[in-house]
Amino acid sequence: TDNENVALPTNYQRKILPWDQIEFDEEQVKRVFKSKKRNDIIICATLVDKISSLAGMARTSEIMNVEYLVVNDKSYALTDEFKGISVASEKWFPVYEVTKENLKEYLEF
Repeated sequence: TDNENVALPTNYQRKILPWDQIEFDEEQVKRVFKSKKRNDIIICATLVDKISSLAGMARTSEIMNVEYLVVNDKSYALTDEFKGISVASEKWFPVYEVTKENLKEYLEF
């Protein structure tokens, strides 16, 4: 057939990221993180205790570039379930801890 003699393209575009060879300037990353203009949105999730929901809120917070996220206990971020869902999104915006007992005082402030 005629298609047998047609040359197929052999130049495939690839994106290769050699992360082990890239050096990050941690101080510069911190400066950029702190100086980044954020949207005037604060998500208060102190009453949310389901880890998968908190991880989803962390991802949403990153996408929406929120000012910060408020949670009851920051240790949730150490669980494997949270890490699997959030994909480290909580590292790109401030997260503050306000316990349920202090929530009313925080909201009145």
